[in-house]
Amino acid sequence: MKKLYILFAIGFISFFSYSQEANYCDWEYIVTANNATIAIQVTNSNNMLIQVEDYSTLLNNVTCSMLIGVFYLDDNGEYACGGYTEWDGSQSMAIAAWGDDPTTTEKDGFSEGEPYVFKICIDPIGTLISDSPNMSTELPFSDSYITNGFGSINTALFIPDLITLDAGAPICFPSIDLIEKDLLQKHIVKTVDITGRSIMKNYNGIVFDIYSDNTVSKRYKIKY
Repeated sequence: MKKLYILFAIGFISFFSYSQEANYCDWEYIVTANNATIAIQVTNSNNMLIQVEDYSTLLNNVTCSMLIGVFYLDDNGEYACGGYTEWDGSQSMAIAAWGDDPTTTEKDGFSEGEPYVFKICIDPIGTLISDSPNMSTELPFSDSYITNGFGSINTALFIPDLITLDAGAPICFPSIDLIEKDLLQKHIVKTVDITGRSIMKNYNGIVFDIYSDNTVSKRYKIKY
């Protein structure tokens, strides 16, 4: 399965067009002589969540036009885009993460061993960030940059980076008011992990909330 997945990722990147069009978040990256391939399997797309204030929802519930990008720290200690692709949760995706060009004086890509940080660009809202994604570390995957290496995102929680909701959420973005209203009509009776066991307070990972109306929701819990 992993070999087939790697072949998919290689094929995707091989046919990927590196031409960059203007986008809502003004993301740009520099194509250098080396890169790594980061993949998002379609089976993991529902493990990507966004959280605004105290409410979270699946990234796939957002129908706005979205990009997912991978970011590194530049010479000024600020996040710079190292590659992006359009988000499409209905199929597997891959991002080319571009490495630093050693022939230039400025840092214009990932250094060897640099951890990945991901952002979501939502048009017309702004960006959300995930600086501690859960990534596979089983060979051949790595959770940090390796030239010609492979990465695979298992789960991620995106929180506001630079967003604008002052005028209210657009129709393509789940309304916080609607989420809050829905939550008031039911309450959580139990929260369990993937094995069905009640979770501890310091648990990190995917959890399932069981509600009073017998519905179940999945989210990513982080203990700060």
